[in-house]
Amino acid sequence: MHSRRALSGRPLGQKRCLQGALAAWKMKMSLNPFHLGRLLTHWRRLFGPSGRLVEVHRPPSWWDVAGRHLPLALIGAVPLALAHFVPISRLPGVPCLFLKWTGVPCPFCGYTRSFWAMAQGDWAFAFRNAPLACLFYGAAILLLLWNGGALLSGCRFSRGRLLQIPGRLTGPLILIGALLLLSQWLYRIAGSLA
Repeated sequence: MHSRRALSGRPLGQKRCLQGALAAWKMKMSLNPFHLGRLLTHWRRLFGPSGRLVEVHRPPSWWDVAGRHLPLALIGAVPLALAHFVPISRLPGVPCLFLKWTGVPCPFCGYTRSFWAMAQGDWAFAFRNAPLACLFYGAAILLLLWNGGALLSGCRFSRGRLLQIPGRLTGPLILIGALLLLSQWLYRIAGSLA
């Protein structure tokens, strides 16, 4: 005769009773919108292995993460750290050769002063000096947060479905970037002539 015990050692009736109680508890908790399980489910949908915003993968070695995210984290961190900790008077004075030869500022003149002004909290001067530098400053912060988070967590981050740029939008985005640079340059030229 076979015993009426499950593999866990409990009688089958007791196991079914526990499963029923667990199912009832899960149903009761699923009605609560702030239940931790539901929050984790939504979190995984946004930030899981196949997340909508961020795809998170844990590679076998941390060095895989460092190889992908450390250079980009440094690209964001170095300008922010220099602007915050080094006074602008201590920077080597490298003159703009374009300005020296033509007498007209180049498309990137004013970005260094704007970065330093933003690091010191003078956003008004930074925006008057080089409005596009404010966008680059924000991009440097986002780049540092994204890649620094990946390095600290030991996971490889990549853009999810919602952050993917479709191929048909690549050309228009490059055109918009070029127009922004051109308008910034014209703004600087008009400011230097006035």
